[in-house]
Amino acid sequence: MRYRGLGETGLSVSEIGFGCASWWGQKAFDERQALGLVHAALDHGVTLFDTGAAYSGGEAEPRLGRALKGKSLDGVVVASKVGTYHDGRRVVRDFRPAAMEASVERSLRNLGLDVLPLLQLHGPAVAELDDDMMSMLEGLKRRGLVRAIGANSFDPAVIEHIVGLPTFDVVMVDYNLLRPERAPLVARAAAAGKGVLAGMPLAMGHANRQILRLRAPRDLWYALRALKNHRADIARWFLSARAAGPLVCSARTQEPPRGHRAGRTLWLPPQLARHDRVAGGAGLCAGRSKCLERGGRHDEDGPFDGEPCGLGYGAVAGDPGGGEARPAAGVAMRSDEDFLKEAIALALANVQEAGGRPFGAMVVRDGEVLATGVNEIAATGDPTAHAELSAIRRAAQVLGTPRLDGCVVYASGQPCPMCLSAMYLTGVTRVRFACSNADGEPFGLSTAPIYAELAKPLEAQAMDVRHQPVGGAGGELYAAWKARQNRT
Repeated sequence: MRYRGLGETGLSVSEIGFGCASWWGQKAFDERQALGLVHAALDHGVTLFDTGAAYSGGEAEPRLGRALKGKSLDGVVVASKVGTYHDGRRVVRDFRPAAMEASVERSLRNLGLDVLPLLQLHGPAVAELDDDMMSMLEGLKRRGLVRAIGANSFDPAVIEHIVGLPTFDVVMVDYNLLRPERAPLVARAAAAGKGVLAGMPLAMGHANRQILRLRAPRDLWYALRALKNHRADIARWFLSARAAGPLVCSARTQEPPRGHRAGRTLWLPPQLARHDRVAGGAGLCAGRSKCLERGGRHDEDGPFDGEPCGLGYGAVAGDPGGGEARPAAGVAMRSDEDFLKEAIALALANVQEAGGRPFGAMVVRDGEVLATGVNEIAATGDPTAHAELSAIRRAAQVLGTPRLDGCVVYASGQPCPMCLSAMYLTGVTRVRFACSNADGEPFGLSTAPIYAELAKPLEAQAMDVRHQPVGGAGGELYAAWKARQNRT
């Protein structure tokens, strides 16, 4: 299992999370089997468990509490929701501060916890995110009832607003096969220091016509819910997808069923199959046991039969028990051209969906995408928010080191001198770009003049750049740094 920091919360989570909701929490689903799945997830290194007071008719939180009872929770991050709950008959929406405080206290009792590592607002409206709400949420932190505050919304406008609010540490967005246009929003949230969770990252299996496979009561339950809540998305995907299939499959049981058939291999378009690795991000596996995923090519049924899980874009292929990730059997390694096409797709999405500049980049090591980035100057006003720098920063966060030795940077356009310098400084091994400065020059997108200036001696450059000694400042300053390095 791999882990990553969740934004700036100080929490570390597994890249695969367990979503404790839906059929998993229903009374019709065997209690022993449901608890066994949680225990199997813990055994395989999963540390993120996401649930909510309104989930599964109000049964999900208590069931998760029973599953975790008596288990070591060191490093385990339990996330729940507030703002909705189930009153025994229906889901009630209540974002009044007093009602939310009472809901949090009930959730702690249900889960058997003294402190909730992550509390997320469940579908708030922008108008509800007022000063009273912020004061109440910050008060929960001060009282030690919650450690981090987040929000779960599939409304981009709400997430955009929350990204600018310092009270919030984490956002959960619907980033999946049916919502690839969320990529720039995810990137902006990560750039703002927010932890990012991918909600429904496999679109609940709709991209694989899963709703047509009715083999058990759970299948009918999911099909009816899909037809009730996601008809337009399903129709859009069925009509437009040239190749379809779930990125991941797994099971409701911990052993392969008898007579399961070998998985079929399906290819996805590069823009859908890419790993969008975002600093602080994780995926949620919706109540299943084991998962496999590797960019571009996937086993439809894998080693297990059953429903596709909700594994996120931060998934790891190979043995879930630990160790370094390794490619799943039969998966072809992607070529430089494949990665460059993905970088171009990121750039195009940034233009079409976010109104940004046409630049995308990714950092890859050993065939695995560590991080992606797009040019965020238009969104942030930061003139250094180039795609390559954004990807480099996130890759360093994923690896936990400023060194990117052995990494390859793939960029849609020729890196500017600033970005290329960063690649040298971090130890990037190779750089490949699709469009040259000559390609960009007619559109005002060439940095060739800057390269030409930097090739000149300092005194000959257009900008006034000169060495102006100030006493012995250089020696003292660097000596102080060296002494500090020696102490640490």
